[in-house]
Amino acid sequence: MKLSITPEQVAWAKKEQAKFDAQKTHNKFKCSTNYIGLLGEVVFDQFLKDYGIEYKWIKFTKKGWKDPDFIIKNKSIDLKTTFSDSMWIQQEKFDVYIYAQINKAEDVLSIKGWLTKENIKEAKEKHQ
Repeated sequence: MKLSITPEQVAWAKKEQAKFDAQKTHNKFKCSTNYIGLLGEVVFDQFLKDYGIEYKWIKFTKKGWKDPDFIIKNKSIDLKTTFSDSMWIQQEKFDVYIYAQINKAEDVLSIKGWLTKENIKEAKEKHQ
């Protein structure tokens, strides 16, 4: 599934990420592309609104990483947005992980797939 990204969404995500980084309330690796996680969330938020899906967005600029990005039908959702061709997970604690990729032009968010935390646990066990 491909979702359009507007220049306004890119600018907003960069501005909000800069505000968040200035708080220094996190220990996340700081780099020039940290905003893409927030950009993915704002694009996915718009998609959910456009399709009338009931959900709650837990805003990106939260302290720590205890909370999911979204809650949909009582399921915790973590949206993993990247420029790369791979999905990574620190610790499987949310119900569903969605892998999304933003193209280099930053005008398309592609939803590549999803895994449940159970799927991830099973895969880890198989490869230990």
